[in-house]
Amino acid sequence: MPAAILLILSVVFYRLVLASSSASGLSEGFANFAPVAAILFCGAFFLPRRIGVLVAVGSLFVSDIILNYRYATSTDGVTLAATFLSAGFVLRYVGFAGVFALGAFLARRNTRSLSLVFGGTLAASLFFYVASNTGAWLTSPEYAKTLAGWLQSQTTGLPGFPPAWTFLRNALVSDLLFTGLFVLAVRPHFLRVIAPRTAPTSAAS
Repeated sequence: MPAAILLILSVVFYRLVLASSSASGLSEGFANFAPVAAILFCGAFFLPRRIGVLVAVGSLFVSDIILNYRYATSTDGVTLAATFLSAGFVLRYVGFAGVFALGAFLARRNTRSLSLVFGGTLAASLFFYVASNTGAWLTSPEYAKTLAGWLQSQTTGLPGFPPAWTFLRNALVSDLLFTGLFVLAVRPHFLRVIAPRTAPTSAAS
């Protein structure tokens, strides 16, 4: 468990560094290459509930405070409170809750196969992407508030920016990569969970 917690905190720190370099235009090709959905899913799936909430959700919330503060101080007319009260931010945390709930739900199953873990990560990543981009669709005046505008937010995005689907691609790659690293971090425990149970043999009479 300590290795898994350290991995989560390290990746959250990487998220802050990546956001800073993206803001300066140094890492445009790595936009959204941060495994937010996987952090939440793996935290709920593998860690005890309270620790998962504290480490996974708590560390992401703290990093959001830092990122929103940077955004508010670098944008005219935007306050830190406004970023937390926006529809986009609320939907983002609806996505957080949905992903964490999915991980907690699957954790209650009797099996923890690799297909379940990576399939759950894939579903979590897609769900979080749709929720986040729906928030962008609601808050960005450039998007028409129609079905066509919503589809644009999920696929091509706004002119002058990288296509939205590239953010999904980067998120999927980073989420699956993080999940693989997380499984390695909890490997002894994970193998004990999925090890086949053999029926006890009775002593010969």
